[in-house]
Amino acid sequence: MLRFFSKTKNSSLQKTDKVKDDNTFADPASLFKFLMSSDDFTEQKFDDFTLYYFESLIDKALLQNKLDHAFVTILKDTETIKDTTKLNKKLLEGYCAVLIKNTNQIKLIDVGDMPSRSISPPEAEATIIGPQVSFNEDVSQSLNLIRNTLRTNDIVIRQFSIGEIAPKKVSLVFLKSQAKPEQLKKIEKKLNSLKIKYLSDTLSFDELIPEHPLSLFPQFLQTERLDRTCANLIEGKIALLAEGSPVASLLPHHFGESLQSPEDYYTNWISGSFIRLLRFTAFFIALLLTAVYVAVMSYHYLIIPPDLIIIIAESRAQVPFSPLVEALLMEFAVEFLREAGSRLPTRIGQTVGIVGGIIIGQAAVMAGITSNILIIVVSISMLSTLVIPSYQLSNAVRILRFILILTAGFMGGLGVAAGMFIILVYMSRLESLGEPYFTSVSPVNIEEIRDNLVRLPLLIQKTNKLK
Repeated sequence: MLRFFSKTKNSSLQKTDKVKDDNTFADPASLFKFLMSSDDFTEQKFDDFTLYYFESLIDKALLQNKLDHAFVTILKDTETIKDTTKLNKKLLEGYCAVLIKNTNQIKLIDVGDMPSRSISPPEAEATIIGPQVSFNEDVSQSLNLIRNTLRTNDIVIRQFSIGEIAPKKVSLVFLKSQAKPEQLKKIEKKLNSLKIKYLSDTLSFDELIPEHPLSLFPQFLQTERLDRTCANLIEGKIALLAEGSPVASLLPHHFGESLQSPEDYYTNWISGSFIRLLRFTAFFIALLLTAVYVAVMSYHYLIIPPDLIIIIAESRAQVPFSPLVEALLMEFAVEFLREAGSRLPTRIGQTVGIVGGIIIGQAAVMAGITSNILIIVVSISMLSTLVIPSYQLSNAVRILRFILILTAGFMGGLGVAAGMFIILVYMSRLESLGEPYFTSVSPVNIEEIRDNLVRLPLLIQKTNKLK
């Protein structure tokens, strides 16, 4: 029985060797010289051949099993390789290179041991009912899930390699009969022209590919859910999945999709419509409520009913700050608590967020730093932000809220109106793969808009959704 789990190094080997014009080596052994500086790269010599592999990337038991059983037959069925680039790529994928003695032949054996998470429920997009399957970091498993869910020959998968230092496999997935050819050409052209050193995650595509890479608003729909990805593929969207990322990027993306959830379609249409309208309401509350409070308290307090203004005046009697400074202090305090809670373990983070909010809010009111009314306003604004399903859109709202608070503090209601006008004009100019960000809203398209604001019954959607 052959044993190979002892590692030898040849210190006399150099890291460079002369390469032929056709990218092959005259001496096959020289292919591995530049890898010898890595401690986990192993050279194991036998009588008739020599093995080369990265010990940290292979399954030792699998390699030992192949050495013990039908090793000669396996070598006959594998291709001979001399191309340097391909050899390096295969070694980094967990292959073992076999150099046959007294020949220039190098064979490759797949003995990779690539760890991956098992299929688990979605964490960032959790739902109470419906499928509980999410992607993981193994892009092959993610593609397998898509293939098993949509069992049709209409699915097309195209592979790209992105990254100059450490290339990553990126998969472009679409349904041939549903996706628009001009959008496919555009996205393929952009993927082929990408020049980056390293692709960390599919989330990076939101800055690398869109027509407006500096935009605050998400132009790709990022999801970890299998059901949401498959539903969007059926509607003609294109999915991008990258090796090492559990998130799929769906495009083109429209604003209304950031306020939708797969759970809308797992309840009856009345409940789904109510919850969706609730999210749209929460979006505007999260964006405007604190700014409107600052504008009213600073400039337009005469519009407040007399009975209510007495209560507000009493709560603000001991507050030494202007409404603008008071609101900014409380908004920053809420953001600090939110970030602290997200960085701690789940149970501890939830406790810190709840207890910290109660203690700080109560202490701030008792110390006269803020009023009871503002505590309520900021709390409702923060809760409304959490109602938004899209994490990227939620972050955009958090940032824009501070900008609107400042405009309200300096210009009152006019500042809030001007800020909203600028935001709407900017959003109306955004595009995702050539489609307007407000598609179905501007220009108005009744056939498309009816499933944005509300979730209509499936029988009514059927013709529009699957045409």
